[in-house]
Amino acid sequence: SFDKINSYIEEKLVNLNPEFIEIREGALNAVLSNSPDKARHVSSSCRTLIDKLLEQLVPSIEEVEGKSKIELRIRKLFGESESTKELLENTIKLLKSLRDVQSKGIHSKIDNSLALFIYELTEKLIYFILVNVEKRT
Repeated sequence: SFDKINSYIEEKLVNLNPEFIEIREGALNAVLSNSPDKARHVSSSCRTLIDKLLEQLVPSIEEVEGKSKIELRIRKLFGESESTKELLENTIKLLKSLRDVQSKGIHSKIDNSLALFIYELTEKLIYFILVNVEKRT
């Protein structure tokens, strides 16, 4: 259920780094706000959370030209599971592209739904990462 997933994420994040809870709450507060550019605020917080979570889980990486740090950390974290790595990399690419979305027209309606979509997608991604990391340890 939603509450179990939420509790699981919160418990794991606070154990890894209490700062993660602050970033996550900041994203949720932005979702619930009336800010006209809430999608940008939400996506910035979500991206920061994913970046910091992956950095915490995989602190050292050998840089490779043409590969992002996120991609390298995912590859190191998930080893040889090509399908998992590809799914995570594509999900993170989606989050990056959503961050760059500049909505036009009915800004507030688009922004509200986009902000919620970004937040929910990030929550599911974090849950997936944490569950799979726990399985490997």
